[in-house]
Amino acid sequence: YDYDDTSNIDNFLFLVGNADWQASRDVIAAFAELGLPFAESFDLTLAVRWEDYGSGLDSTDPKIAALWRPIDVLTFRGSFSTSFSVPSLFQENGSQTIAENIFDPAFPTLGQQFKPVRGVDGVNNRTRIEREGDQIMEGNGSITLTRDCEAVLIPNGDKLSLSAGSQVWITQSLGGSYTVMTDRGSMARIASKDADALGLQTDAALRSGSSAAAKGPQEVEKIVWDELKACFDPEIPVNIVDLGLVYHCQVTPLTTGGNRAEVRFTLTARGCGMGEVLKAEMKNRIIGLPGIKEVQIELVWDPPWDQSRISREAKVQLGMV
Repeated sequence: YDYDDTSNIDNFLFLVGNADWQASRDVIAAFAELGLPFAESFDLTLAVRWEDYGSGLDSTDPKIAALWRPIDVLTFRGSFSTSFSVPSLFQENGSQTIAENIFDPAFPTLGQQFKPVRGVDGVNNRTRIEREGDQIMEGNGSITLTRDCEAVLIPNGDKLSLSAGSQVWITQSLGGSYTVMTDRGSMARIASKDADALGLQTDAALRSGSSAAAKGPQEVEKIVWDELKACFDPEIPVNIVDLGLVYHCQVTPLTTGGNRAEVRFTLTARGCGMGEVLKAEMKNRIIGLPGIKEVQIELVWDPPWDQSRISREAKVQLGMV
């Protein structure tokens, strides 16, 4: 596919297109209802609906309803039922192509973070993802998963299983994890332990913590802060420390030896479901640091986060100043 002149100058955020397709579905359904008038003022109705959508998709949904008329001018009615939502024809048969060039006029610096490489035919048919300190991937823009792997949906945090052979598009590769767009149009996060499913290797250099033994709590605390800077919001190319999400980080010695790390952090919005995901990532990073024996991570909402907490360096990176 080729696009219009405005799109082809590369100043776009996403181009999403669907190839032409057609599909049909035969549905077989049956419905039965039984009315039971228990009394002159009370009726009970039982019903059931069965539907067969083919391809192994079928549903049986019951319903019960009651009607009570205590007096002629007053009626109460209530019902309970279940329902089934079948996948759409597009979900079963459609496909989606996404050409990414992370460029936003409000944040011009992002235009250099993910930049397409124009092919000889003048069409953006190759994508190069390159950022200082990260892995470099170059190809046709999509990656085919080599095995089944787990992922987390963004931003609700629900777990998702991606099947081998499905295609994904990497939109962010920071801190050892990968933010991808799936072939269903959903955004998800793949952990570094599953990098091999993307055909990549986990880079040990992504961990910023020192392997040398620390001398005291202050040195350990500095290492913990550095490790937190390797954790990134899956939708924003800035680490959680520079975003101002970490409210408290303290390391205290234990009487039994070693140290305890306490971290309190927040999210940019209460509706974000990535809190537990980030909490687990922080804990996994910190517990392996030298001198750390215990880790406590707490998600808090007070005080509420706002943009004033973003560091100046991050604001410059995001084009906010």
